[in-house]
Amino acid sequence: MKNILMLILLILLIMTTLGGAFFYFKSKKLSYPQNEHLKTYNKTFSKKEIKNLVINSDVLNILIEENINNQNIEVSAQYNSINQFSVNLENNTLNINQFSVSENKNLNFNGTKEFIKLSLPKHTINKLQIKSAVGNINIKETLFNDLNLKSAVGNIKFTGNEFPNITHIITDVGNVKINIPKPDSYIIKAHASVGSIKVYDNSKMGNFTETFGNENKKIFIDSNVGSIKVY
Repeated sequence: MKNILMLILLILLIMTTLGGAFFYFKSKKLSYPQNEHLKTYNKTFSKKEIKNLVINSDVLNILIEENINNQNIEVSAQYNSINQFSVNLENNTLNINQFSVSENKNLNFNGTKEFIKLSLPKHTINKLQIKSAVGNINIKETLFNDLNLKSAVGNIKFTGNEFPNITHIITDVGNVKINIPKPDSYIIKAHASVGSIKVYDNSKMGNFTETFGNENKKIFIDSNVGSIKVY
């Protein structure tokens, strides 16, 4: 009888804790300013002005694709008006920054409505560097020589005709998918603490290293929680 009573008390304690957590996070969500509207940004830059791109984002999805219409660099964005967004060009480096001023900055209640999009002509950008707190990163073509991506929470997808000369990808929570033809000469080092690794025809857990030729292409991928797939 005593054991049954203790079990009932334990169940009640767990239910009370879960219920309290539910209403806490629900109230946090409702406290996010629902009536704030979305702002937009659109600007075109000459490719002669920019050699490097640096993007820092708190809660936006990021899309980078080839500009097949002209030879300009086109930047567009849509973001919540309570957040800070800036674009500045200095010493041939275009800096794009988005910071959340809400206490719930890790929650994007507008989903895919909030984004940064860049359209780049080929053979324009030397280095692309992205640091994202929450949001997916989708790169649809190889438009740079040096790629450096770092994501806290979000998936990374990279599709192109070839690898950049140097590729560094680090993610805390999220999957990494790279769809690029196998280089003639490369070194690939991949690590996944929790998740599978598949590089072309090889599958492993934990760590993967493969070298072929004189290592013209250098690819380094590190994932804390999430799978890595190169195909």
